[in-house]
Amino acid sequence: MRMPSVRERAAAWWDAEGKEGKEGLSDEDVKRTAKGMGLAYDEIDGVLRVNAKKGLESINNGVPPSLHWKKQAST
Repeated sequence: MRMPSVRERAAAWWDAEGKEGKEGLSDEDVKRTAKGMGLAYDEIDGVLRVNAKKGLESINNGVPPSLHWKKQAST
């Protein structure tokens, strides 16, 4: 991302993706459909949240974060 034009296009793309994602996640029909499919994402103990936590725990246990990240997190 050394080229400013590429960086600007990437930033604009991620901004648009973030906006679309927020709109989708806040949509009541999407929430209701996800819940009906057993994939509710707004519940503390929902399937997606539990599986995401398990995945992150697995990654952290198998590949610990570098000292660089640990140092930044503690400051």
